[in-house]
Amino acid sequence: MIVALVVGAALIFMFGGDGLWHSLVLRRRVAELETSVDSLSRTDELMKQQIDGLKHGDPQVLEEEARSHGMIKSGEKVYVVRPKPKKE
Repeated sequence: MIVALVVGAALIFMFGGDGLWHSLVLRRRVAELETSVDSLSRTDELMKQQIDGLKHGDPQVLEEEARSHGMIKSGEKVYVVRPKPKKE
């Protein structure tokens, strides 16, 4: 009888509503979320730097942004290279 009580108490401790297992699962989730927050913080900082560069006319940032939208400098020539049509 005492053994059954001890085993029952151990099971409740391990797997009960707020037991050890639940605590371990929550700790793992906290670690995952902290990693996600760190990654998002780095992305946020890069975006803030890009916004700052755009607001203050940083030439490098402006050129990168213009190039990403297909813009060219005056006097530049654009060459379009198309693949050869496939023979059927």
